[in-house]
Amino acid sequence: MGKSSQHIKSNRKILSWQVGVLLITILTLLFFWPSLQNGFVAWDDDIYVYNNPLVRNFGLSQLPEIFSSYLWGNYHPLTVISLGIDHVLFGLNPKAFHAVNIVWHLACVYLIGILAFHYSQNKYAAWIAAAAFGFHPLHVESVTWISERKDVLYTFFFLLAIWSWEKYKNKPTYSNYALTFLWFVASILSKGMGIVFPAMLIARDLLVNKDIKTINWKEKIPFLVAGLSMGIVALLAQKSVGAIREDAGYSMFDNIIVALYSLTWYLYKGLFPFYLSAFYPYPIKAAGEALPWFYYASPIVLVAITYAVIKFRNKYPELLFGWIWYGAAMVMVIKIVPLSEAMTADRYFYLSSVGLFLSVAIAIGKNMNSWKLYLCIFFIGLWGYLTWNRTQVWKGDETLFSDMIEKYPKLSLAYNNRGKFYYQQGIKDKAVADFIKAAELDKENESAQNNIGFIYLEQKQPLIALTYFKRSVEIHPKFADGYFNLGNTYVQLNEFQTATVCYHQSLEIFKDNPGVWNNLGNAYKSLAKLDSARYSYTQALTLNPQEKNALVGMGEVSEISLNKPEMIQWFEKAIQAGAAPSDLFNRIGIAYAKENTFDTAATYFLKATQADPKEVNSWTNLAMAYERMGKIQETVEAYQAAARLGSTGAQNALSRNGIKW
Repeated sequence: MGKSSQHIKSNRKILSWQVGVLLITILTLLFFWPSLQNGFVAWDDDIYVYNNPLVRNFGLSQLPEIFSSYLWGNYHPLTVISLGIDHVLFGLNPKAFHAVNIVWHLACVYLIGILAFHYSQNKYAAWIAAAAFGFHPLHVESVTWISERKDVLYTFFFLLAIWSWEKYKNKPTYSNYALTFLWFVASILSKGMGIVFPAMLIARDLLVNKDIKTINWKEKIPFLVAGLSMGIVALLAQKSVGAIREDAGYSMFDNIIVALYSLTWYLYKGLFPFYLSAFYPYPIKAAGEALPWFYYASPIVLVAITYAVIKFRNKYPELLFGWIWYGAAMVMVIKIVPLSEAMTADRYFYLSSVGLFLSVAIAIGKNMNSWKLYLCIFFIGLWGYLTWNRTQVWKGDETLFSDMIEKYPKLSLAYNNRGKFYYQQGIKDKAVADFIKAAELDKENESAQNNIGFIYLEQKQPLIALTYFKRSVEIHPKFADGYFNLGNTYVQLNEFQTATVCYHQSLEIFKDNPGVWNNLGNAYKSLAKLDSARYSYTQALTLNPQEKNALVGMGEVSEISLNKPEMIQWFEKAIQAGAAPSDLFNRIGIAYAKENTFDTAATYFLKATQADPKEVNSWTNLAMAYERMGKIQETVEAYQAAARLGSTGAQNALSRNGIKW
């Protein structure tokens, strides 16, 4: 009886903490629920998702390319595969992508609850750690931003690897070790930041064994070797797109101070997550100028925290565990070598916060009392409320970039990106105002220069547009869009040979843009280089089989080559892909009319009139086909339709025969 009663109590204890973690996981879903109403944002979602051919055309045949190529300065093949599977299952439905991101986040929340209980055997520690991680506003970026699928994915595999390691330490078999290594590899293939895993194993040993002498260094070597290899790949990926930031105003000492300041910044924002933004720019300074005083105070704060953690390591070993975890995770993102123009980013807190929340939760749970409980409820409840609000900032481009501008009124890229949104919505006056503002704030913003040039090109002022596009590629010689628009400008100037050079320069930087291949095909077609045109269109269609302009282009090449069967085939495919059918039906009809096959020609002319009843030429062509076929009544009716639309030729033909229209 005694053993049975004790077993029941043990089961109830397990059930109690697990039910609590499950309820917290459900609450996390509620706080992130508004993000299910969000759409895609032109803040990398275009590059990583809806314009990414590896996602849009995902299949087994894409796997070699996915595993052998960088994606805009990153190497994360499993993330690309995850997004590709979403597209296969749900198409380009943003709600589905958001839902999957949330599911991965919920899985991380539950795993953190499990780890917290494992290390502490305390239900309060499990609940606090899970809730703090699940509800925190700094995690909104990682969860609600579709492009940050890599954060929730690599952290999930990372936590699985940690839990698998615990099983290995409890039962040290080769299979448990291999499974841990497998989850670790999955983590680093989802995002390179997973390479810090060996440091977390050391932190874990100090938490469990409380003595550095007990650490088994040899068992961590395979993880270290794999991590270093992936670190080199990640650095090369960033360098491949020029993401390593070079600032004349910043010395190496300045970069170190900023890196140390960012460590304190995340700690402060972790406790008081107000005034958040999707972009935090570096402080503007000229060479030789000092940074604000609080930057230089940050090393003192970090030394003080480190001293306290070491001093109390025997009483609170979990704090040393959390501090090592936090520092190791942050090594990859504090930017002593500055990567990108952002000083800090909310998403970098995602993995690094795990150690902090685990350690603090374990420390609080040791001697839980009322005031600690109320304080935790206050902070975690506040974070949940802020998370609910923050998810709605990511609703779309206008809300996201307007929020950036509100926080940083001199942020050029925010004006530029909001201008793109206004342009796409047809609000041209607001778009132009934002582009000009962006260029004024940052004369080195190649995208703003490019967008202003695009407005002039659209207004048929190619010579003015040319100066802006040339300036954009002078600023950033690897700016693919700049070369693409230079090519478009030269086409407008009828300088097709120069246009092909510009298109090739764009493709050297980013070869997977079907629009560039299509326009290159158009330029070659204008130069009567039909084989080159056909090759270019084929490349466009390989990247996007539904690229309607390339389908039309292939039809036009066949039309020029007098290959009527191929022309008809391509034009009909173009119509199915969404190309304007009236013109293409007309052209097919004309091809048949030239062969005196007027009955078939009339069939296509009739389709053209049905596709666009207000197109005069379709009715005129139909009338002439009926006339050649001897169908008098049908001829008169077609001419009457053309006459009512203003065709003087049809009006004269009817008047000569005394017929009204």
